Amino acid sequence: MKAIDVKMPKELAGMHFRMQVSAMDCTGCGNCADVCPAKEKALVMKPFESQLHEAANWDYAQKCVTYKDNLIDKAPAPAAARPRTSSASPSSSASR
Repeated sequence: MKAIDVKMPKELAGMHFRMQVSAMDCTGCGNCADVCPAKEKALVMKPFESQLHEAANWDYAQKCVTYKDNLIDKAPAPAAARPRTSSASPSSSASR
């Protein structure tokens, strides 16, 4: 299985990332490949028969890969650490 090494955040260092698509659920419409935002298309439509080997990868991902919710603190950052936003509304300057 091809995967990308995760380097940041540090809590995920040493782990791997892979996005697995189910060949068995593909309808062949091509929408996913059309809207893929990658500079080099990460999704390429291929004949169904050539992707049957991916079914084993899908099964593995569904049965053996779990969420890693406990590795990163999801508490919101303190207010002092958040970026400041402008509170001026566009209508306030128009009324002068």
